[in-house]
Amino acid sequence: MIISRTISYTKLALCTFMVASLSGCGTLEPLIDVPEKVFSATIEPYDLTLFDESVHLFNPAALTERIQNQKLVRRVDNLIVLLDSTDNRVAYRGVPEDIYQREVLRRFNRTLPRVSLNGGIWRLGDEEPDLRLGSYIPTQIEANLDKGAALPQIGASDLADAISIATELATDMKGRTALLILSRWDRFDTPVLEAIDRFYQRGEAEKGFQVVPGVDDWEGSNSPYCVYAVGIGNSMSRTLLEGLDRCGDTQSSDSVMQPRDMAHFVEKLLFIGPADSDQDGIYDFKDECPDTPIGTLIGFDGCARFSTEEGGYSS
Repeated sequence: MIISRTISYTKLALCTFMVASLSGCGTLEPLIDVPEKVFSATIEPYDLTLFDESVHLFNPAALTERIQNQKLVRRVDNLIVLLDSTDNRVAYRGVPEDIYQREVLRRFNRTLPRVSLNGGIWRLGDEEPDLRLGSYIPTQIEANLDKGAALPQIGASDLADAISIATELATDMKGRTALLILSRWDRFDTPVLEAIDRFYQRGEAEKGFQVVPGVDDWEGSNSPYCVYAVGIGNSMSRTLLEGLDRCGDTQSSDSVMQPRDMAHFVEKLLFIGPADSDQDGIYDFKDECPDTPIGTLIGFDGCARFSTEEGGYSS
């Protein structure tokens, strides 16, 4: 009985010591008095001031070095630009909408590399049109606009009619043509989409081909004509143009305002991609054997994997 009581007292003392240690009793570990908070934690909103600023200094991304290093293949020879008038009474990102459109054009022209392009730039309007074609020189266009010169009107205030006039202009130029439209997304209604289809069809047909009104039976192909559009005024909306599986691209104005994004847009408009002269799947700027015959089994360097003498590996 004595031994049993001794063991019980030992267990009680050990448990008492452990409880006291964990509870912080005595002077071993003073408790900290933390006041109770009755309110919930809040997160302050991000400062979007810089994001909301759209018209600021723009340093274009240089494309010339990339063009030379990767031996990019030209997609188009001619460029027609249409500016669909926007409302200067409507503000977008803190500036009048027409100024924002002008800024998109300025950044596009500043990003264009020094390549030979024919064509022109027009704004929508019913005045007697000046449809003279010439060299598209972005630096000259920007200099004239900065001096207060007005762009010539195309002779139509309706976007669909303006595209039809641009189609006739494209047929007067030799080579492949890109049509760039700067407008609001809500202007791309059914007549505009049909006018764009006729633009594509004219590129696929011989000059003077009779264009039919209906477009249901038209099919996309490798057209020498491409259509690009930049939508103004709605950063989230996209256009029905994305449903056309032909040459071209559509972007919201916000998605091309930064230097790198505008450079991607310009590169896609002007170039197909790096050259592959021997069509072996290895671009010329990486191909160490640029003249391998078609059907040759090659490695990642573009050279034949097997020699023609002993049948052994050549690399």
